[in-house]
Amino acid sequence: MTIEQAERIKEFEIEAESRGENPAIDWKESNSPESLGCLFGDFNGVTLMVYPKGLINVPAVCSYHPPKYPTPIIAAVSAKELWGRQRTRDELFPDKAYKRKGG
Repeated sequence: MTIEQAERIKEFEIEAESRGENPAIDWKESNSPESLGCLFGDFNGVTLMVYPKGLINVPAVCSYHPPKYPTPIIAAVSAKELWGRQRTRDELFPDKAYKRKGG
């Protein structure tokens, strides 16, 4: 785990706790060539990813927008909500979801 990853995880934990969530995640480091050094963990049934330089990401979610989700930390803590909304959209419009490159 890099210093940047540890700092980002701490920020995530503080934000999750402030919202009454349990921030305990069993982070696993990837050893695949495509994501070497990235950390993956499950938060409320949704995978979170922390890159070696500290960016936290919700890979299943294509986008999130301010002002409700102004930072990647807020988006990560809101991952279950974001993924639920995207899954609903994807089920309503499967052709559009299939053509999308991310998420």
